[in-house]
Amino acid sequence: MVVAHLGQFGQNETKHEKFVEEVKAFDDEDESPSDVWFYGELTELVKEVDTLTTIMVEGIKKFKKYLEVSELEEVCENDELSSTIELWFEHDSYRNNYFHTLVKDDEFETFCTRVISQAFENN
Repeated sequence: MVVAHLGQFGQNETKHEKFVEEVKAFDDEDESPSDVWFYGELTELVKEVDTLTTIMVEGIKKFKKYLEVSELEEVCENDELSSTIELWFEHDSYRNNYFHTLVKDDEFETFCTRVISQAFENN
């Protein structure tokens, strides 16, 4: 049992090291990762808000981790994270239209609050 636990720790450490290497590559190139790098590549229309919430939660977690690891070393407040989500929606409207119309304008702030709270409720 201890061996399995140590193996998982090693895997997590390797994942983190790989993540740090990816971030440093972006820093070296003086570019930011694409939206898709954060929340994953979508191949079809997202049809449910709950599904989109899950996608955005993972994206925001990765975005916050990216900021902590990158040369930017920024701490992002919740309103700034909401702005990031808003940019992702805007970019989707220009590109693939996978999700940008799923959340109505008058529900967007509530959606962002839900995504951000779910992303950090266990931290």
